[in-house]
Amino acid sequence: MTPSTFTILPCARLVWRGAAACEAARWSGRWRPTSPPQAGEPATQRYDDRYGSDLRYLRIGGIYASALQRVADAAGTAIAAIGKAASVPVDIRLIPGEDQFTGSVEIGITILQPASTLWLHGKSLAVGNVTVDAAGAKVSAKAESVGWDFIAITTDRELAPGDATLHITYTGEISRTLTDGVFQQQQGNDWYIFTKFEPVTARRAFPCFDEPSYKAPWQLTLHVPAKLQAFSNTPVEAEKDEAGGMRGVRFRQSKLLPSYLVAFAVGPLEIVPTEPIGRNRVPGRIIVPRGRQPEASVRRRHHAGLIALLEEYYGTPYPYEKLDQVVVPLTTSWGAMENAGMIAYGDFLLAPPKEDTELQQRWRSITMLHECRIGGSATW
Repeated sequence: MTPSTFTILPCARLVWRGAAACEAARWSGRWRPTSPPQAGEPATQRYDDRYGSDLRYLRIGGIYASALQRVADAAGTAIAAIGKAASVPVDIRLIPGEDQFTGSVEIGITILQPASTLWLHGKSLAVGNVTVDAAGAKVSAKAESVGWDFIAITTDRELAPGDATLHITYTGEISRTLTDGVFQQQQGNDWYIFTKFEPVTARRAFPCFDEPSYKAPWQLTLHVPAKLQAFSNTPVEAEKDEAGGMRGVRFRQSKLLPSYLVAFAVGPLEIVPTEPIGRNRVPGRIIVPRGRQPEASVRRRHHAGLIALLEEYYGTPYPYEKLDQVVVPLTTSWGAMENAGMIAYGDFLLAPPKEDTELQQRWRSITMLHECRIGGSATW
């Protein structure tokens, strides 16, 4: 089928596939719009032009996408006009077995040019209150979801260039069917929550600049049932009991990270400690679902040795404060994820000792080595 004969049918599934392909292409740097926005063109005008009846197409790796992707292009350009996020504290309340969570986020940014509309990534999020602190004043704002992947923050008055902080409250979804974004799974009577944000699903967990070029120090606080364990990229900084049988767990601020390397896990998870990791002797742990500690016995012996090999190769120490390797019972379309300081693996990482083989152990070690290598690549 040639470009001149291609027609996009009024089918939600086809448009969704086009949007997903378009977003992936833009994330990976292969986005080449046919008609980029003009310099100085207002964000609202870009939105109107690209969300109307214009059905010209963009060619992305052989796939043709409709005018909705022109909205994505416009928002991406607007995002690029904002300086990199200075800090991102995220506060989330979530309970395994429930289908929604509530959260708040503060995003410190630098505005590079006068603007009354700020664009963020956000998917399947219901935004509540929004305010902007700028130039020593609190500015009212409202949020509007645009397409599937963007949130437009419109302020009551134009913001001048300079530092600002966005304060946003929102509600998100905990999927029972997906294995990316924020999702949950049941084993026996136990429910677990995990995340997987690569390439572009951190936007399902919090409003953010969900592109790898935007790196920021993240600090997560999770409010979870007191009887459950909570893990994230960094060690726990503080925790306290809260009303209603909940517990607040605040993690240390991370190094500069893109959104797709942020992660957390909640549930009746069990810890299998390993030998200290690397030259800096940081803690190492394998995190498994309840009752599966014996299946991690072989992996705990490999943990420290793999990091020693990587430190020798790169000539620098392991870059994070800990190394957790978390086992997710069921994964689809992925087998492992190199989250900074908290790598996630599918169920293949575990095996009853009597059923394990040397060949399987070698393949698992190769996978662990690969994930540890790319998991440290942000700073290694």
